[in-house]
Amino acid sequence: QFAAQSASGHALSLAPVSQHPLASSFVPVASLTRTGSARYLYRSDQDRLIVEVEAGGERRDLRLEWAFGAGEQAVTFVGHPNEDRYVEHHFSYYSTTDSLATTPGHRDTPPRDVEDALGVYYQTFGPKPAIMRCFQCHSTGPLSLGDGFSLRPRELGIRCEACHGPGSRHVEAITSGNLDRARGRRQSWPARGQRSAGVLRGLPPPSGVFRNRDRLERSLECPAPARLSFPECVRRAQRASPEVHALSRPAPAAFA
Repeated sequence: QFAAQSASGHALSLAPVSQHPLASSFVPVASLTRTGSARYLYRSDQDRLIVEVEAGGERRDLRLEWAFGAGEQAVTFVGHPNEDRYVEHHFSYYSTTDSLATTPGHRDTPPRDVEDALGVYYQTFGPKPAIMRCFQCHSTGPLSLGDGFSLRPRELGIRCEACHGPGSRHVEAITSGNLDRARGRRQSWPARGQRSAGVLRGLPPPSGVFRNRDRLERSLECPAPARLSFPECVRRAQRASPEVHALSRPAPAAFA
């Protein structure tokens, strides 16, 4: 069971970009452009993924450090430009097309400047530390702080303990002969939902980039936006923490 879970989308939902199973596919052959003539050029630098952005007569480099998502549908990149904030990159990788396209929830509109062209920013600390909840939902155990106030997950991905509690309790239960306890019990909701992100905000990109498109289209009939995946744990987490992702945010014009 552990081996199977370790290979699942949950377990692979967060990784340093260079360690992601699809890392070799993240660098486009040619540069990308965005409405307003913003230009993006990607390159691998040893174990790093660097994006060079040109917009409004300015140029900026950013190291994309984290890959959110197992890649069964998509992978979204996150960088840490300074100790005060993180940035969710404007382009994500989509497995079905093996290419980069606008990140769900981002607007494909002319950026105000080169900083805006990089993506959507989140304060590291604040009244609503959304980026912390992104890491919490995609990892297991408490977060810690590294150099430059960088967020460091205890264990990458959503592992068994995230829902079933510490493995030490399972061992204790087996040792004591308490089989009911040993079988494990999922944490009550919204206990995990309170410290979880929900789902990627906004509508998904147009036809062709997602598998099971018909399932996504059927979801448009309900009030909630279409989602990348539909496990019950994700639905409950979103209901418990709706502020984590701006689900009411308008979809990019190109996706409408």
